[in-house]
Amino acid sequence: CALPIFVVGMPRSGTSLVEQIISSHHEVYGAGEISTFSDCINKVFNYPDQNIFFNNVNNSNFDNFKNIGENYLKQISKLSSKKIIVDKMVLNFRLIGFIKICIPEAKIIHCSRSSRDTCISIFKNFFGKNVMPWAYDQIELAKYYNGYKDLILHWKDVIPESIHDVVYEDLVNNPEEEVKKLIKLCGLEWDPNCLNFFQNKRSVNTASVNQVRKNFYKSSVEIWRHYEDLFVDLFKHLKN
Repeated sequence: CALPIFVVGMPRSGTSLVEQIISSHHEVYGAGEISTFSDCINKVFNYPDQNIFFNNVNNSNFDNFKNIGENYLKQISKLSSKKIIVDKMVLNFRLIGFIKICIPEAKIIHCSRSSRDTCISIFKNFFGKNVMPWAYDQIELAKYYNGYKDLILHWKDVIPESIHDVVYEDLVNNPEEEVKKLIKLCGLEWDPNCLNFFQNKRSVNTASVNQVRKNFYKSSVEIWRHYEDLFVDLFKHLKN
């Protein structure tokens, strides 16, 4: 079976860039935003009522988690024969605990970016209200981001060795060093193609499709300063 690398974080935090870099490695296949992991969970714990869902998870035996992991690995192995497969369903940050129980060998790359830049970039893009309904109101967006931040801090407290951070600003300001560090974190030998990620012609189906076709650039750093007067409610409620 292929081994998975989960790239997680908030949308617009550099996740597409990170996936593009890793998947430019000759041993890696970038699967994009696939729902496979949550689909595998739902096959075992398919209860829309949250209380029933969590009760069943808490009372479940280890075989159920093992089966979820095995089924996931079986499904992603159908996508490519390559050694590593990148799963960039960014909102899997909510499922990091599940990931580490079901697939202990999985690597988790967490992408982070300035909270203000991240949220403004989300607000500027249209994702569809059925996809991210919290993205179109400044206060709701701030609350969602704060919840994400709290959850990541929880995972880092519980499983600190399992989550590897990639900071967007560090990546664009010091690309060669940060890319080499990232590839090493993935357990891969160095491949110079990873620095030429913008030449990778793989399909990208996210709002960042145009950005990942370009070389590193810094113009998106501190974009919030251009919109400061328009996002008073967002910045008032947003945690740093």
